[in-house]
Amino acid sequence: MFRYGIVGLACVAASSVVLVSSAPSPSSTPSPDAVTTTYDVLILGGGVAGIIAAEQLAQAGITDFMIVEGRDELGGRMRSYNFSGTTIELGTGPANPIWTLAKEHNVSVVFNDWEDLTFYDETGHHDFTDIYNDIGDAYDNMQIAADTRVDLRQVDNNVRTGFRLVGENYNNKYAWASEYYDFDWEYAQTPEYLIQAEAATFLKPNQTLLSSTVTNIAYTDSGVSVTTSGGKVLHAKFAIVTFSVGVLQQNDVTWTPALPHWKLEAIMTLKMATYTKIFLKFDEVFWDSTQMGLYADPYKRGYYPVWQSLDLPGFLPGSGIYFVTVTLQGDESERIENMTDSQVQAEVMAVLKNMYPNKTIPEPKGFYFQRWHSDPLYRGSFSNWPASWYLEHFDNFRSPLKNVFFAGEATSYRYYGRVTPSSLLPDLPLEHAR
Repeated sequence: MFRYGIVGLACVAASSVVLVSSAPSPSSTPSPDAVTTTYDVLILGGGVAGIIAAEQLAQAGITDFMIVEGRDELGGRMRSYNFSGTTIELGTGPANPIWTLAKEHNVSVVFNDWEDLTFYDETGHHDFTDIYNDIGDAYDNMQIAADTRVDLRQVDNNVRTGFRLVGENYNNKYAWASEYYDFDWEYAQTPEYLIQAEAATFLKPNQTLLSSTVTNIAYTDSGVSVTTSGGKVLHAKFAIVTFSVGVLQQNDVTWTPALPHWKLEAIMTLKMATYTKIFLKFDEVFWDSTQMGLYADPYKRGYYPVWQSLDLPGFLPGSGIYFVTVTLQGDESERIENMTDSQVQAEVMAVLKNMYPNKTIPEPKGFYFQRWHSDPLYRGSFSNWPASWYLEHFDNFRSPLKNVFFAGEATSYRYYGRVTPSSLLPDLPLEHAR
């Protein structure tokens, strides 16, 4: 089993949006102090899905649109951060054909060799390659068995059941870590520069409304009204909602009328995963020279398991940056988001001392992680289909509500949890949006 990933690309996908009927702008009576504006199309969310939707509108000759974004810049979950003088990528999700877009805008990307790997447990270095390979083989066999079940239209199973059905019955710390590396942890990173560069090729300054959080969406047969936290009321013939599944599952945005049961069920049964990268900066490198490290904790599955060095040729040499990834598996990401930075740092440093018992581990000069689950603009990192999630749920999730349409990675059958470039999307019949 040999896998590669790409550092420099990330999560959030756009999907097709079809505007199918013509309608006049809705009428409404806002409060006296509210600011009211009318457009052909409102695009709610300025991430990849929102930017690609705007680009397709512009290509179709529809320029009377407004992107409403809660952050002070475009990019959505594609985010970077100046960490002690070094730009690090916080965005989440796996790479895919967005590669073409990355090359177009000269974004540096580096292939990760996930098999350039060192193994650890609480005693330090401990080679459990044999169990790791067995788990990898079982995972491959499980995927083959899963495809067969789909072809035979059999009932879906979760991954744990799938492992057992192909004879994977390990139950120890090394199996926990190996399963985590193969299944729980499988995604990379990206900077928001990529989507901002693409937006700059067509977007005009008066087509974006930044630092504006949507609080209510009112929809009728005649159009859509959107209210922001700042008191603005925006009207349009159509709206394209690109919010994450996590945001849709919360009460941060209300709907008038309330979402119908078929739509609500589709939203609530989908999973929103959280993928947390915890960055540490040291004055000097004390860790191993492999790209990756896998830690098998003796007590808890998914406890600060996957480590990656950025202080390597082709990455960020001389940066002194080492980072560990945790996910929502076992609520681990959510757990650490409820802790203070100093508490999380103490846990991370204790693991490092287990991994390198014969070295004196210095305190980091920098420490940072993004709280994706807690942030009301995201409520997680990317969508994930749960076991037994029906295609009917998927169809309902992406189906429009009157003149409100839904886009984003969760609405893409092939690329959910990922970024897709506009060239992969079908032509949109947008003539009725004018």
